Amino acid sequence: MLVLITEKSGESLSKVIIYTTDVCPKCKILKGFFQSQSVAYEEMDMSTPEALTELAVNNIFTNVAPVLQIDDKFLTYKEIFDGTAVKEDQIMTLIA
Repeated sequence: MLVLITEKSGESLSKVIIYTTDVCPKCKILKGFFQSQSVAYEEMDMSTPEALTELAVNNIFTNVAPVLQIDDKFLTYKEIFDGTAVKEDQIMTLIA
């Protein structure tokens, strides 16, 4: 598992985790967005017991990917996307 943490010019670190599935087109869009913004992230396969447990412990009960975790804040796909576009300003505000 690859673990990457974001850091922006001396600001505190934000831990970013994207819970994904292999066949999720919006997961690819979200990962591409973070890569274009030079935001590092950890990717977790949503179908694993570890990921499902982590989501359940945090009261996230969905089988639709992606789910985005920024520190202790969780966003489901409906909160991440407006149609097929990433809600960029909302997400970057949480990271900053």
